[in-house]
Amino acid sequence: MQISYGTGTSRGRVREQNEDSFTVIDCRQNGFMVFAVADGMGGMDFGDLASKTAVDIVESTFGSCDKNPNTIKNIRESLFSLFNRINIEIINQSNEKESIAGMGTTMSLCFIENEWVNIAHIGDSRIYLLRGSEVIQLTKDHSYVENLVDTGRITREQARNHPDKNIITKALGIDMEIQADFCREHLRKGDRLLLCSDGLTNELDDEEISRIAGTDETPASAAGKLLEKANESGGRDNVTVLLVYID
Repeated sequence: MQISYGTGTSRGRVREQNEDSFTVIDCRQNGFMVFAVADGMGGMDFGDLASKTAVDIVESTFGSCDKNPNTIKNIRESLFSLFNRINIEIINQSNEKESIAGMGTTMSLCFIENEWVNIAHIGDSRIYLLRGSEVIQLTKDHSYVENLVDTGRITREQARNHPDKNIITKALGIDMEIQADFCREHLRKGDRLLLCSDGLTNELDDEEISRIAGTDETPASAAGKLLEKANESGGRDNVTVLLVYID
């Protein structure tokens, strides 16, 4: 299985600062790779600090490439432990400095080993699997509007333009106790994985994302085109894209 990837991030056309952070940890020689995107919240500077803290801890955990929790139980427990560590660190920083109290971040992470992708997630940054003509959202938004959809009070189409769609119900750095979502998917040749902040999904629908991500020649150029299209469509938020091709 060959893996290639492209990444990109943009401040967008409205925000003064980019509060997204991301990382790619390439440890193929030890049998795994890690991709993560975090979307900070809490205002200028502080959202950036929260998302950067999350990504820094991911890099300090896996960056040396010597930690490969090589069973599903160990992977799941390691990712839950990682998310809890990030959560406590952000809360501790907030408690130490009143001016940054309340900062938080989403985090969506892929841990790829052999032919499997293991996903840990909290917030509304998404992970998609593009498989042939299918667009499969592997993560579920932790948001107020998603709860409205789940309970049948609004439709999925109404959710796209709901005025409260940016209200997050779970994030890192907000509550002392968290529970990240976890799932695991077997990868096939030709699959595409997309990790992105909501600056992409608020501007482009799944059909447009699939058209760009699934047909371009390289993941780097496809990632660039996704950023460009999101900005052309309004660019009302920061946008981050990690696109992974499985060949």
